[in-house]
Amino acid sequence: LEYGFPVLVKGSRSGAQLCHTWAQVMEQMLGNTPSAKGGDQGAGAGPPTDKMDQKGSKFVQQYVPGPERTFAFAAFRGELLGCVQMTKNVNTREGKVWCGSLDPVPAKVYSGIRNFVEQTGYTGGGELECVFDMLSGAQFLIDFNARFPSWIHAAGLTGCNLVGSLVARALAHEQGVLAATAGIVTPAESLVFTRSVSEIAMHNCQP
Repeated sequence: LEYGFPVLVKGSRSGAQLCHTWAQVMEQMLGNTPSAKGGDQGAGAGPPTDKMDQKGSKFVQQYVPGPERTFAFAAFRGELLGCVQMTKNVNTREGKVWCGSLDPVPAKVYSGIRNFVEQTGYTGGGELECVFDMLSGAQFLIDFNARFPSWIHAAGLTGCNLVGSLVARALAHEQGVLAATAGIVTPAESLVFTRSVSEIAMHNCQP
């Protein structure tokens, strides 16, 4: 490999597995290991960031060590309505964020998101997943999802209600009302959030 090991073997739609040898790469490609099937890890292989998609094609990606950053945004008909940056602080075993930091989007990234939205006429929520290389200072795009991320409620806690902005603009358009231009919705300050789990009684089993 041009970049050497370790590398990530990724599914076409979801999942990634950190591999340190050619043998692990081939095992993941062929789906012959428990780790590739979403179970226990193969010998020496790193933990999967998500359950590997076994139905589609797979590809190998350079592994870049560093903090993961996600940029969520909302747009309507090519107009950027708002965006927010989230840095993963604590992850689950599957690589899902459990605790993160929310911050305003850097000017360079904001400009890139706005250009993308304008050129594609984008409507809806979106999520850009990146990794920040601590050595070079470069930021690499590793994934794009045409939807809001699962942590989007936390953005509203900063005053950056991306879902509300999108719904309000869509309703105004549907009703033929010219929406007032209030500027781009973005966090006014940084915020650290954590996910929580609640147990809810669904059925009373007492006789």
